[in-house]
Amino acid sequence: MADYRQIHTKIWSDEWFLDQEPDGKLLFIYLFSNSRSCLAGIYDIPLKVISFETGLAPDRILELLAAFGEAGRVVYQDGYVWIPKMIAYNAHNLANPKIGAHINRTIAALPDIPLRQQWIQYARSQIGYLYPIDTPVHEHEHEQNTSDQEQIIDGAAAPLPDGSPPTPAFQTWLTAIQSSSNRAAIAVDMHTALYPGRDVPDFGRIGQAAKRVGGWALLARYLWIECTRPPVGCVLDYIEAKHKAGGYRSNKSGADDSRVHPRDRQLGPVIHR
Repeated sequence: MADYRQIHTKIWSDEWFLDQEPDGKLLFIYLFSNSRSCLAGIYDIPLKVISFETGLAPDRILELLAAFGEAGRVVYQDGYVWIPKMIAYNAHNLANPKIGAHINRTIAALPDIPLRQQWIQYARSQIGYLYPIDTPVHEHEHEQNTSDQEQIIDGAAAPLPDGSPPTPAFQTWLTAIQSSSNRAAIAVDMHTALYPGRDVPDFGRIGQAAKRVGGWALLARYLWIECTRPPVGCVLDYIEAKHKAGGYRSNKSGADDSRVHPRDRQLGPVIHR
């Protein structure tokens, strides 16, 4: 990413920031502007590096970090810094597929530490944005039998041939699209996660596809269904053509079965964990 960081001018009217001592202000600005910082706001940095680059004593740094933590501004744990509001300040950039992909890689590269899960939960709850990174499957989940897996098909991870981390469950994508004010951005992210290596559609194109197939919810379901056996060529073209030809199954009432809640039907082939 770029080797510069922006400082929002409203920081100088932030009551908490203004109450900090000069060295506290220096450290706080340093934490989101040093060379290791990133858009995700979470990165590893040794205490000795912070001390060397700021000129502050290690004991004073730890004292300030503890105060920052109590205020909910910065968490320093296991040698990692997390600035919670960093992702919120950059929320307007997340619709950019390249930035979203960069943040996904950043989080995927983190070791399995508590701070990683805290970051994921915070990002989802605060800005409603989803990343193709889900909570790791625990060993006991592998012990479920085939019948149980068929009943919870909407909770299965979509297959990714390149070995990338599993994407969120279908219902998670659907909820995000239905509740988001920027449905095109979520749909693009879903397309990118389910069809890695394919050309990423722009917002206009994916919006056009949603309109042609009957709405965002249906488009999300069709994207999920087809990812088990990705079509050759443009995925959206394929989905539009299949929808127009009546290729998606209908229930007894004649309505498209994609409108049925995923727990009430099997979305394509069973995907085993």
